[in-house]
Amino acid sequence: MTILSFIFLSLLFLISIFLVFIFSAHQEYQEKKTNSFFYPQIYNKNGEFKYDFLPINNEKPLDNIFLSLVFPAYNEKDRLEKAIERTIKYFNSLKINYEIIIVNDGSKDNTFEIIKKIIEKNPNNNIIGVNYIKNGGKGYAVKTGMNYVRGEYILMLDSDGATDIRDYEKLFNEIKGNENSIAIGSRKIILENVERVWYRNIMGIVNNIIVQNIIGVKGIKDTQCGFKLFTRKSARIIFKNLHIVRWAFDVDILYICKKSNIIVKEVPVNWKEIPGSKLVVLTATISFFRDYFAMISFYNSGFWKINLDKQFIDGK
Repeated sequence: MTILSFIFLSLLFLISIFLVFIFSAHQEYQEKKTNSFFYPQIYNKNGEFKYDFLPINNEKPLDNIFLSLVFPAYNEKDRLEKAIERTIKYFNSLKINYEIIIVNDGSKDNTFEIIKKIIEKNPNNNIIGVNYIKNGGKGYAVKTGMNYVRGEYILMLDSDGATDIRDYEKLFNEIKGNENSIAIGSRKIILENVERVWYRNIMGIVNNIIVQNIIGVKGIKDTQCGFKLFTRKSARIIFKNLHIVRWAFDVDILYICKKSNIIVKEVPVNWKEIPGSKLVVLTATISFFRDYFAMISFYNSGFWKINLDKQFIDGK
């Protein structure tokens, strides 16, 4: 075998591995549409029920709900209940009509039993539990929860309660009256209020460099904060087009905003590390790079498209 042949075969092999690598990001989402392990069960205070149609399909808010809160939860038996209690106490004080949607993302512990307990303890609150068997990723859990939102505004937040729930008002004040916008929490602007382990700071810096200079989502200091507020219109556009289902889904959200001319307001929030994080550095790093390569390849080639029509077509 000549050196030229060896180089050619090596390149062909590497390209094949790369294509398999990035296509796994596409396949990971596609399989969830038909895999019975991801068929959602929906519960409220009256037990399991079914919607006649996905609430997100409705352009206008339903049942006079002003705000929907979406909590993705994976193995959160130790942290979820306290976070929900603080959330309920705060939003009851605001005297607005709100609902809470908690998505159990295929937890291996008894997270869904905790969700049922929360629903039973709060019969006067609009709390919905969504459950499916297999872990789909944080992005998939959020996307699933978005199917059931009835509110005029939608707040995505983490189940560990790391962000001060009172910072909701900061985000709301930035986008109220502008339905073509979202507000995202930023843990980078007020570092003196942030408590975080060192390696996650390094990951955040590297991630920001890639997002700004390679993905092309510029001007955002913190893409990964799990505290984001959407108008109903912006949520309908973003989540019907979301392709990334794991950790990099936040960047997919912002990329879609950029391509859809949705205004993004970055707002400083009070945040601290809560023990019990489910992020595994090695697997998360591999997942990030795979999904970033997939975004660059598939969006730029037109394989993934951003559809701006009003029909939300993706859901069960």
